[in-house]
Amino acid sequence: VTTMQKQQQQDNVTTTFQSMDTNKDGFIDKQELQQALQRLKLPSTEKHVTALLQTLDKNKDNLVSRQEFETYVQ
Repeated sequence: VTTMQKQQQQDNVTTTFQSMDTNKDGFIDKQELQQALQRLKLPSTEKHVTALLQTLDKNKDNLVSRQEFETYVQ
């Protein structure tokens, strides 16, 4: 993987995170996660959102930080 490809991948991750963080506080909360799933036409029931949040949220603060998001998608 070239440096340019790595930068493009990082830019894509950043753009995706920012689009999900609708209140622009630097975190994805449960509501934002549910809204993102709905926009993508993915399962967005309480059960699905809770399970995904638990997977992404490594420090268990009920928020997904950019670092947690990047770790998951890479």
